[in-house]
Amino acid sequence: MSETKTGWGWGRMTQVSLATSLWILAGPLIAMAEEHEEGASAGTTSGLTVLGGGEVELTFPSSGSTQELSVHVEVEKKGFYVGAMGLLSNDAAADEIELTAGYRGETDRGFSYDLSYARLIHPNDGGDCCGEVTLSLGQSLGEAVDLSTDLIVNPELSETSISLGAEYHLSGKTAVSGNFGVFDADAAQATREWDLGVTYALTEASAVDLRYYDGSDLKGYFGLSLTYNMTLLGG
Repeated sequence: MSETKTGWGWGRMTQVSLATSLWILAGPLIAMAEEHEEGASAGTTSGLTVLGGGEVELTFPSSGSTQELSVHVEVEKKGFYVGAMGLLSNDAAADEIELTAGYRGETDRGFSYDLSYARLIHPNDGGDCCGEVTLSLGQSLGEAVDLSTDLIVNPELSETSISLGAEYHLSGKTAVSGNFGVFDADAAQATREWDLGVTYALTEASAVDLRYYDGSDLKGYFGLSLTYNMTLLGG
């Protein structure tokens, strides 16, 4: 059995293999984006929207938690979308590639829905893991309050997770939010986790978030994250 490496200084081979995998997975998305760009320049837009972004999260105290960097790209057309996400962690076993396809929409009354399937791949911990089906529902209550719920089913691992969330906008840039989830709800000893935090929008595309996490099988810790999301094409 090979030794599991921790820390940001994992071997060059791991970095190269993960980077190669991400490049292969992103290939079809890049091709679709280039096709859309060519169509746009010719005056025949295909209706594609290409989104991209990333997140850096630092946690403290660091005992039992991780520092992570993730990037993602997504192509959407008329509510249907496909995407790829890559995550690097200071715990090499937590490195992950996620391939997603789904459909989302929103009504005029602020009700949103998103049904998706994600394939999870752990390059340093067994490779292809499993698939998850996620149903996400949301409801805006006026301009200040947003409610959400997520139901995640992993048929291969026989796991079901349910979470509820609420967000209150203090201003155009500041919001407080909290989430409560029950993970592996089918098991006799289900895990319960919750978080509470504040988010501040630095720009239209970037935000910083300070959050406290705790749970029945989790030692409480703080997480500080910086996110950046933008529309690369279309929109």
